[in-house]
Amino acid sequence: MRLADYLARIGYRGPIAQDSATLRALHRAHLLAIPYENLDIHLGRRLTLDEEQIFDKIVRQRRGGWCFEMNGLFAWALRAAGFSVRLLSGTVSRGQPGVVEGNHLILLVELERPYLVDVGFGNGFLEPIPLEPGEHVQNGWVYALQREGDRWIFHNHQHGGPGFDFTLEPRALAAFPGQGHTRKTPPGAGVGPR
Repeated sequence: MRLADYLARIGYRGPIAQDSATLRALHRAHLLAIPYENLDIHLGRRLTLDEEQIFDKIVRQRRGGWCFEMNGLFAWALRAAGFSVRLLSGTVSRGQPGVVEGNHLILLVELERPYLVDVGFGNGFLEPIPLEPGEHVQNGWVYALQREGDRWIFHNHQHGGPGFDFTLEPRALAAFPGQGHTRKTPPGAGVGPR
C-alpha cells in the first residue's frame, strides 16, 4: 500500500501538510473521485475490513466502498500523510427496527482543533466539520452538531438522509460489524449500512 497510489486514485496533486487546508482538500478529492458503493452487501459477498484488501478494491480495482471501507482507507491515508486520526463508532437511524449499534465508521482528526471527518456517508458533508456544537454551513447546506452528555449527534442537511450519533471513544477497524461476515440489508430498509 502506497500513499502515492491513493493520492493518484483521488487525483490529488497538492502539498501534503498536517493542516486543515490539506485535510479539507483531501476529503473533498476523495469524495469527488470515489463513489459510495455497497454492491457487495447487496450481493451477499463476504466482507472484510482488512486494510490491504480495502486498498486493493478501492485503489487498484478503482471501485467505490461503503463507510467502513471508505473511512478505513481514508484513515490509513491520513495517518500515512502524518495526521493524527481516531476511528469512532457511529449509529445511523438509532431506534429504527433492525438497526445495529455502531453501524457507521467516522473519523476524528486532531489539528488546531478536532474535526469530524467522513468520506463514507452517502450524501453527507463535502469537507470536514469542526467538532463544535451548532450549525455548520457548506455550499449552502446546513448541517448541525449537537452534544448530549458523552454522545454527539450529527444532523444531516434537510434534503439528505438521516444523521448519526457517536461518542469520542476510539475503536479499532477490526472491531466494527461486518468483519468476516456477509451483511444483508434489513427487510424494507432500501439501503445497506452507511
